[in-house]
Amino acid sequence: MNTLRFINIGLTVPLLISLVATQELNFRIAKESKYVRLNDQFSRSRNFAFALLEVSIHLIFSIPYREPVFCYYATGRTVCNFYSDLVMLVASLRFYLLFKVYYHFSEWKNTHSLEVCDINNVKSSVMFVLKCQLKKNPYRFLFTMFVGTILLMSYIIRVFERAYYNTNPIVTALNESELKIAFQDYTNYLNVLWLTTVTMATVGFGDYFCKSHLGRFLTTVVAFQGILLVSLLLVSLDRTTKLNQFQAISHEFINKLQARELIRHHSAIVVADVLRVCAYKKRKRVLVERGKKMLGSVTP
Repeated sequence: MNTLRFINIGLTVPLLISLVATQELNFRIAKESKYVRLNDQFSRSRNFAFALLEVSIHLIFSIPYREPVFCYYATGRTVCNFYSDLVMLVASLRFYLLFKVYYHFSEWKNTHSLEVCDINNVKSSVMFVLKCQLKKNPYRFLFTMFVGTILLMSYIIRVFERAYYNTNPIVTALNESELKIAFQDYTNYLNVLWLTTVTMATVGFGDYFCKSHLGRFLTTVVAFQGILLVSLLLVSLDRTTKLNQFQAISHEFINKLQARELIRHHSAIVVADVLRVCAYKKRKRVLVERGKKMLGSVTP
């Protein structure tokens, strides 16, 4: 374990240098593209702030040969977590590097795309790439975000909730129902997946819920992520089911044809009813005349 921590520290140093160099290169490119003023300095730019943020994220790592423990109170009990648990929580933010790699090597950042953006005076930023990807493959993008968020957040929540029950073991309970309330099995990863899924879907059945402060905080983050992704899914569904110009014309024409056929059908029914009523009245008139003749022949 300590060997892995030393390897992590050794790999972090060149990573930090490359992150700062990348931000400085992006600043120079933006200056040449006239997105920033020529007299601006890198130390006062937004790229420098992003570089500091990235450095602060990657500077937090586990300490070799030491495993500090911190404790706090949650729902009337003491919860103890290792320092490596917090490092793991911060290290989960490093998954943004995957998106950063995709951002730099995507089809929206190649030479041809950059030339098109320069012609139209559009900055090929992160938001531009996100919008393009969401417009081109909305369901693949949202499915990836859903699955990635569920898997990652479930693992982190499981770490902190297991610490809650490991610190406070449940030995006895009055009955089975009280045991279910007092103890929730977070050793099984599938249970945490269920908790994260129903939270992201804004359902919340209540059979599993977090009791530690960090677990509750992460569950709140998952809930807001679920609201955002569900909203994007609804927008994508609305855009997918929306008809274009020619489809709308065809849809309106088909509705008119169906309405004409419906009018013909009801008109035929009305005409048939009118003919039936006329035939009934004619038959009734004939029967009345026959009845009068029969009464006239019987009268002396």
